[in-house]
Amino acid sequence: MPKGSPIMILRQALAPPVVGHSVLVAVIVGSILNLINQGDVMLIGGGVSYLKLALTYVVPFCVSTYGAYCATSVLLLSRADNSIAPHPSSPRGIGAQNNEHGA
Repeated sequence: MPKGSPIMILRQALAPPVVGHSVLVAVIVGSILNLINQGDVMLIGGGVSYLKLALTYVVPFCVSTYGAYCATSVLLLSRADNSIAPHPSSPRGIGAQNNEHGA
């Protein structure tokens, strides 16, 4: 669950890198879903539901944005309390391992 003030949550969730990635996901996933859901109607020239069309793009955008927000929140919290150990292949991780083993 998101923690912090609503302004901070929005600022983090709507940061330019997050929005850029979310728009890309929405365009790709939304287009595929739109073809699945309304492709037959579009091919025969029938009436397209514009509400469905809009939601088909908005939902993947929101899901991607929320996922990115949660991931960055976990990363920021782990950096703040150092609860996640560095990856073994990182220079910091290798040095820490070598020092622990007496090398």
